[in-house]
Amino acid sequence: MKHGDFALAARLYTDAIILDPANHVLYSNRSAAHLRLNQWDEALHDARKCKQMKPDWSKVRYDFFRRFLLVGSNEAKVRFWSLGLEN
Repeated sequence: MKHGDFALAARLYTDAIILDPANHVLYSNRSAAHLRLNQWDEALHDARKCKQMKPDWSKVRYDFFRRFLLVGSNEAKVRFWSLGLEN
């Protein structure tokens, strides 16, 4: 994702998840790609999946809040925040 092709990154992470569905890092990284594409629901879904797979991994919460700050409009931030990682 360093080159900014987030759509390609999301597709490649999806391919990697098919090969290694137990890898929580892939879900975290795909969440970041989705967020950069303004795909809030997909980003949150992957963040939640990562948390479910590795609940004691503190990076998932850090990443969630860091990504929250990237969300564009205040309305989108409220929506993203309200969905949270608690579920």
